[in-house]
Amino acid sequence: SLSQHRPDGLKNYWLTPEAGTFQITGMSVDFAVHDSESNMIKDTKVDRLTARREFRNFYSKYATDTVLQKISDSYRKGIKDPSNLLVYLYEIRETLKKYFGSEKALKQQLNIGNDAWSELGRMANTLPIEEGRHRGQHIATRSATREEITSARAIGKHMIKQYLHHLDRLNQGN
Repeated sequence: SLSQHRPDGLKNYWLTPEAGTFQITGMSVDFAVHDSESNMIKDTKVDRLTARREFRNFYSKYATDTVLQKISDSYRKGIKDPSNLLVYLYEIRETLKKYFGSEKALKQQLNIGNDAWSELGRMANTLPIEEGRHRGQHIATRSATREEITSARAIGKHMIKQYLHHLDRLNQGN
């Protein structure tokens, strides 16, 4: 393996693995996979940036939708105010439930699974974590783990993306 320290403080690593299983831990990691002839097979940075650009373009189609504005604002507030992350992410759930009229209709229309729905509810309402909605009900609290934060954000993003797809389906009918 080879590593390079960059002026911006990041590091590049080059690995030449044999067959096996690898686990990469830490923050978000970009990697490129090349075949034996140095042809690019996968580049996660390109994939990530492409997905981000596609999301922005998709979002801009429906940017005037008031529900989309509200749930996006809740997500942004959660990112900017991490001590209240789960409060704001739960707002997304509440706003969508109000829009669709019931939890059942929301989950059905947006194809939100019970696992994701329950996990966000558990983190926001039940676990004794400082970023949760009911932290005052617990004698002792703890900070949410990196995994919990990542999971909660992913659920929030998923609900927003599914709502965008819902708007797109409605728009196709017109």
